[in-house]
Amino acid sequence: KAALDAMKADLYVASTRSFEMVTDPRIEGSDVISVITEGGEPIVGRVTGYSMALDDPSSRMRVDVEELQW
Repeated sequence: KAALDAMKADLYVASTRSFEMVTDPRIEGSDVISVITEGGEPIVGRVTGYSMALDDPSSRMRVDVEELQW
């Protein structure tokens, strides 16, 4: 069952994308987030990685997501 669930989850991944956004320390790996790009494109994806500076709250963070296809 676990292997079948993992295979189904992989089938729903459309692509991998990275975004730069305002730092949000609530984001964690494997969270599913929704992003609206500057061009107005809505993206829903599972967080696979992120990078943020903790010493500068005005800095921006990078978030890598696996874009999900619903």
